Amino acid sequence: MTRTDAPLSVQRAFTLDEWRDLFERAGIGPFRLFPKFPFRQMTLISIQERTSAARLRQDQNDQKRFAGPSPADCDADPAGM
Repeated sequence: MTRTDAPLSVQRAFTLDEWRDLFERAGIGPFRLFPKFPFRQMTLISIQERTSAARLRQDQNDQKRFAGPSPADCDADPAGM
């Protein structure tokens, strides 16, 4: 048994490059990762940009699925239908 495991914990912890790789593989969107004293590192994840990008993709998908009448059909004379 050891008296202190702090050095071992630090050695076993993820490095900045390992965290960066994990975040990129997870596809979490824009992020900044940097060392920050007194912590090992700090990560800032942009939720606003991620939400905006997701909303834009959803809007584009909605436009592709739209199957309503064309503007010309909407302007047609109801008596002629």
